[in-house]
Amino acid sequence: MSQTAKQIYLDYAAGTPCSAAVVAAMQPYFSEQFANPSSIHKDGVLAKQTVEKSRESIALHIGVKKDEVFFMSGGTESINTAILGVGKYFLAKETFTEKPHIIASSIEHPAVLEPVLQLEREGCKVSYVQPNSDGTITEDAVKEVLQNNTVLVTVGLVNGEIGVIQPIRKIAKLLHAFKLQQGRGVESYPYMHTDAAQAPLVMSVKQEKFLVDLISLDGSKMYGPKFGLLCKKHYVPIAPILFGGSQEKKLRPGTENVPYVVGITEALDCAQNNKKEFAEQMTSLKEYFTAKILEAFPGIVINGSTDSEKCSSLITNVCFRAHNVNAEFLLFQLDAAGIAVSAMTACKSLDDTAKSYVVDAVTDAHNEDGVVGECAGASIRFSFGKTTTKQELDYVITTLQLLL
Repeated sequence: MSQTAKQIYLDYAAGTPCSAAVVAAMQPYFSEQFANPSSIHKDGVLAKQTVEKSRESIALHIGVKKDEVFFMSGGTESINTAILGVGKYFLAKETFTEKPHIIASSIEHPAVLEPVLQLEREGCKVSYVQPNSDGTITEDAVKEVLQNNTVLVTVGLVNGEIGVIQPIRKIAKLLHAFKLQQGRGVESYPYMHTDAAQAPLVMSVKQEKFLVDLISLDGSKMYGPKFGLLCKKHYVPIAPILFGGSQEKKLRPGTENVPYVVGITEALDCAQNNKKEFAEQMTSLKEYFTAKILEAFPGIVINGSTDSEKCSSLITNVCFRAHNVNAEFLLFQLDAAGIAVSAMTACKSLDDTAKSYVVDAVTDAHNEDGVVGECAGASIRFSFGKTTTKQELDYVITTLQLLL
């Protein structure tokens, strides 16, 4: 089979296939053990036991209590529940006399930025923290905008476009110190939320490592089903954003999706148990690809940090500005050649031209009028997965040489 007859998929940051182990684990719960976990008959009780066993397994991996794990329809709902839930709680709290203040990094996924914007419409004050030149959101940058009425800080653990690993623990420790300075305990506001969707395959997601109060995870980024998790420490107050039942402690009402609960549990288990070996495999691929593409195309730039300690091994984001590339057009050309990549997060590209606000913020390529810089419209994200080979990467380089 020729290379062009086989699709080369380098968009794993947007979505991964369900692994064979995950599919096998889910299979019985679609048509055999299908009962509603809220039913009180024997089959319902068995389904409930499956859900709770899964919750316990996830809690061990995250390092939280079993009742601090909540199942969501996806990563977006998890993030929305965390951000809108905290914001709406403080907006409605009569004893909280100031407008609640929220801090978010400017390079977050739309699932973070859109609910923050919605809270701003509803009356919250918002500060957006800019990254430095390598894509890092520093604790000093957060400190500059921290206020007495700050109730939530949200910064993603691994940026989904450029792969930069953020210093979440340092930011969380800053918030802990700030709470004590204000005469509040560490279980009080401001709370720290992180979107950790891109992390589980290559690094630990233990709460004690990052000291965050809320963690959002997405099964579709770790060879699991398109399903989500929210881990919320028991002391974090959240106003529900969905209504209709008592499931998930009324935080996420609706009949539990047992197959996907089992699937995301299996996916997280596999990801965390094999993260070291997988990270080494991906690092080898990333280093190989980065060296080859830099050699093949003089003048190109790697967006974000190039320090392996500060960047995920799963993502390489390349700016082809020096070769007069239009990212959107190049995506179509690569797709025609049997290569799947992206220019930005898939959720943003659904309704926008292929220009990345993340790359724009990092490269700081604005003119005086604030027009989006050239790198923002000339960058491609390559993200690697379990079946990626060096031969495939060689073909990608060769194809790019023919196209540019």
